[in-house]
Amino acid sequence: GGKATVRIAAHKLDRLIAGSDDLLTTRLFITHRMRELEDMMTRFTQWRWNHAMTSSDVYLLRQALASTKKPTVPPDLIIPLGHMLEFFEYDREFMTYLQHDLAAHIRATELDRSALETSTSEISDLIHDAVLIPIADILLPFSGFVREYSRSTGKQVDLIIEGEDIEMDRRILEALKDPLMHLINNSIDHGIEYPDIREGQHKPAQGIIHIRIVPHSGSKVGIEVSDDGAGIDCNTVRNAAINNGIITAREAGKLTDEEAIWLIFRSGFSIKPNVTDISGRGLGLAIVEDTVTRLGGSVILTSQRGKGTSITLRVPVRLATFRGVVVRSGSHKYVLPMQQVRQVFRAKPD
Repeated sequence: GGKATVRIAAHKLDRLIAGSDDLLTTRLFITHRMRELEDMMTRFTQWRWNHAMTSSDVYLLRQALASTKKPTVPPDLIIPLGHMLEFFEYDREFMTYLQHDLAAHIRATELDRSALETSTSEISDLIHDAVLIPIADILLPFSGFVREYSRSTGKQVDLIIEGEDIEMDRRILEALKDPLMHLINNSIDHGIEYPDIREGQHKPAQGIIHIRIVPHSGSKVGIEVSDDGAGIDCNTVRNAAINNGIITAREAGKLTDEEAIWLIFRSGFSIKPNVTDISGRGLGLAIVEDTVTRLGGSVILTSQRGKGTSITLRVPVRLATFRGVVVRSGSHKYVLPMQQVRQVFRAKPD
């Protein structure tokens, strides 16, 4: 039969993820404790060896006490030395049993740790898989939006989506929803030409916005948003950046076309003089790059005049999380992984 589906509230999934991360942290602590126990066992074995080296001296003392000849040990020391030798023998046997017990417990604990490692890894993988959803869940509403918005602008635009069955972390997709919408808005506003202009350039009257989702090596995926529109005019970008106060005319003149094209990602960049709810809000594509960078990804941009523009967001499939301690040095803040922290104390200013 088909697979059953159970709806789980997002906040409960987040709590499960946090719980599984805590398990992983606990496992790391246990592994660290195991290494400490093994080091302790090594030191204990060295001590046993040094302890055994005194056995010849103990034998001589025992012979001296048992001698029927003229005593070589002062009479007042015979009884105390006898007690000491008895304790030394007891101590030797006790340490032998203790070493055996300690070794047995270390072996058993290592087996338990290994079983815990397997279980926590499986639980973590299952829980993190549970937050993976098809990209289609986020992209499907875009088709209706493209039809409505393009119609309101007097343009003809069709949206084609490929690879929407690929699954990604729900939290990443939710973070990318607005940036992807912004890319589509920009393609319609600034990329796709009006039907009469397209026909004059021997293009189909209807423009195409293409969203392709392609897995990449490792644990990342590429989400490409491309159009077959006018492409990016680097001179227009330079002039807009100057008008927006992002760079000076002198700085703009020094930029190559490859460098100038990236100005569209600068905060405050906007080509449209009028502000609308959809585009031209002075955000440019800064919101896109900022979001992708925050997720640990990167942006790839290519454009060809008269052919179109392609922007690829290369992002992780899953969000990686860990517990850490935040420390500050001057104006900089750092996060130290908990498993690497042995002790925390507050340093005095002096």
